[in-house]
This record gives sequence, C-alpha cells and structure tokens, in this order.
Amino acid sequence: MKWHVRQHLVHLVEAYSNLQPKTAVFTHNDDRTVNLLQADDTVPITFQGATYNIPVIIWLMESYPHHAPLVFVNPTRDMMIKRQHPFVSPNGVVSVPYIHSCVFEKGGAKPLF
Repeated sequence: MKWHVRQHLVHLVEAYSNLQPKTAVFTHNDDRTVNLLQADDTVPITFQGATYNIPVIIWLMESYPHHAPLVFVNPTRDMMIKRQHPFVSPNGVVSVPYIHSCVFEKGGAKPLF
C-alpha cells in the first residue's frame, strides 16, 4: 500500500512540481487533529482561453488510497468561489468524478495525477 501512495506522490510532483508533499495537521469536523500528507500551491486551469493559477490544498486522508483525497480551493483575499459552482462547494471542497476515480481497486490504485 505504501508503494501505491509513494507512486501517487511521484506522479503529483511530476505533473505539478510546485505541489511538494509534506506533513501537516488536519482538523476533522469533530475537532480531532491528525498529521496527514498534504500538498498546497497553485494549479493552472484554462477557462475561456485564459490560464488561471488556482490555489489548492490536497489532503491524503488516513483511509487513502481506499478513499479519494480531499481537495480544497483555497482562495486568496482577492478571489471568491463562484456561487453554485458545479465542482466547488461554498467552503472550497472540490468534487469532480476524476478525483473519486483514483481510489484503490484490486490490481492497484489509479493515480490522481
């Protein structure tokens, strides 16, 4: 299992070299805190012909890779999340089918990046 997680992190760094994994404290909704793997920085997206660098935080939860990572848009002071965005909740949680497809399956885990 550790090998799969390591490979996913290698793919992450290859795809987005600015997203360097590190450990950080994550606070669950019930106020429990845990040390998890996290990567945060910007990810380029193209929208209507323009490229935007979107600040994100990616958390590999304790159950990863059996459950998808948590991905959040982390807006700067000058940014706001579009109301009723189809893939980003008002609190920044990103939910796209691709993220949920990376979970561990028999025969291996599909990397997120």
